[in-house]
Amino acid sequence: MVNNVLHVTWLTPVSRALPHPPDTDLTFPEPTRVIIPGNFTMAAVFKAINAKIRSNSVLDYVCSTHFWGPVSNFGIPIAAVMDTQKDAEIISGPMTGALVVYAATFMRYSLAITPKNYLLFACHLTNFGAQTTQAFRYMNYWKWGGREKQLAEKAAAKGGAAAEAGA
Repeated sequence: MVNNVLHVTWLTPVSRALPHPPDTDLTFPEPTRVIIPGNFTMAAVFKAINAKIRSNSVLDYVCSTHFWGPVSNFGIPIAAVMDTQKDAEIISGPMTGALVVYAATFMRYSLAITPKNYLLFACHLTNFGAQTTQAFRYMNYWKWGGREKQLAEKAAAKGGAAAEAGA
């Protein structure tokens, strides 16, 4: 280590033919020298990689929270869309209402920030649509007679099956 610089030297033989005759000396060219600065750190490596990523606009976007925030948040609307295939009896009215308000609030937020985050807007728009669908299904089942209708259909189907079995 001289003057805060690490000098690495190695020698390579000119002839790689083996075995050498016993009376032949291996000749070496000038030493190959690599100079590594003494202040070389992993932080410098990460800084160089970050500079390379940030120089490309697509990679810069993909490596930002403006991309990964909405991508990770898409789990909520995907779950809501999948839940539209389940029985309406299991829908929680208060939770669905909270998620409708959440989606509407953050749709507005995604357009209020600078720069506008259209991917986040699309995520919350999808969530708003799915949660509104769930809210309609909840109201239809619990408040507008859907539950009674479904129970009557089940009773009629059960009665019809019993009548067929008795005949």
